[in-house]
Amino acid sequence: MIGNNLGIIEMAMTGVLVLGFCLYQYVAMTRAIARSKRDRDASAGSAGHAHGEHRLDDR
Repeated sequence: MIGNNLGIIEMAMTGVLVLGFCLYQYVAMTRAIARSKRDRDASAGSAGHAHGEHRLDDR
């Protein structure tokens, strides 16, 4: 009886592991993108020209 269900059990366990890994990667990449964006925004504000020095600042 249990021998007939081992394939289904194995597929379910493998599927759970794959979905868990995908969720982990999604969270890790989302955090990395947010960190990169935050660092880029912080560095862009500190460098450059004074406000109003160029016509592009008026946008």
